[in-house]
Amino acid sequence: MGKHKGNRWSWLSAESFLHGIDAIETIVSKLMSIAMLVVIFVIMIDLVRFLAVALWEPSPEGFFKNTLSEIFGLFLSVLIALEILEKIGRASCRERV
Repeated sequence: MGKHKGNRWSWLSAESFLHGIDAIETIVSKLMSIAMLVVIFVIMIDLVRFLAVALWEPSPEGFFKNTLSEIFGLFLSVLIALEILEKIGRASCRERV
């Protein structure tokens, strides 16, 4: 009877608990990576759309007044999203390598 009771609670052992945490961490990091890829894709579409409109329909105030800062903002958003994606990848792979 004692042996059966020990098996019932074996999932609470430190090794099983850490394995479960590792599995959850892997799933979360994969979901976050997919979400960041979607964000990067959307920002890239927005950047291309914005550049096309800015180049084919120039504003009377000039290209460099507001447009340039918005373009740099979109580029910066892409770079930040790529950096976050890289950090997620490193965090999820740190113990597997």
